[in-house]
Amino acid sequence: MNARDANLVLQEAVNLSHHVYFLPTDAKERAAIAQSFARALDDVPLEAGLEAVRAFYRAEKGRAISVADILELLPASASVSDAGNVTELRLAAERQAVQS
Repeated sequence: MNARDANLVLQEAVNLSHHVYFLPTDAKERAAIAQSFARALDDVPLEAGLEAVRAFYRAEKGRAISVADILELLPASASVSDAGNVTELRLAAERQAVQS
């Protein structure tokens, strides 16, 4: 995810929640926030991030979303990190072994 994508994810959170009241209108402040989110979510595809925000606000009523929430709620197919792919492959192999 780049800063532009992160800005879209943040805007989706603003649109869906009264807990995230606003994003700054000041371009420098907004860019700084988007860049921070982009660094934290650098291996997350835009659509997966948006889907995670939507999933969070379908269930959460008491707080604003965090980077950790987004990462936790990513669709299984969205993992693009090597560690995530290795874990997914291992879990799939274990499921297959149990079913056999």
